[in-house]
Amino acid sequence: MNLREKFSPDRFRCSPKFHAVLGFILGERWTSPSLASLSITSDGFLVSGHNFLGTVSDLERNLTEVLDFVKCTPQQKVEFWKHYKNRISDFR
Repeated sequence: MNLREKFSPDRFRCSPKFHAVLGFILGERWTSPSLASLSITSDGFLVSGHNFLGTVSDLERNLTEVLDFVKCTPQQKVEFWKHYKNRISDFR
C-alpha cells in the first residue's frame, strides 16, 4: 500500500484540517476547500496564505507519530519527508 492509500480519508480518520495538510503534502485534494499553499514562517509557525494553522513543531511531531500509526515502512517515511520538504516553503 502506498502513502496516498495509507492516508486516504476512506482509510485514515483525522481532523479535516490535518487531512488538508496531508493532502497538500502528498499532492491530493482530500478536503473542500483544499490548501493551495503551506509555509513555515521564520519564527516556526505553519500558515496557508493568511491562515494560521499552528506551530511547525506540533505539525512535525504529529506527522512523525502518524507515520508510525499507519505503519509506514522506512522507505515510505523517507518518501514522505521528501514530499514535505519539496511542497512546503520553509522560511526558517
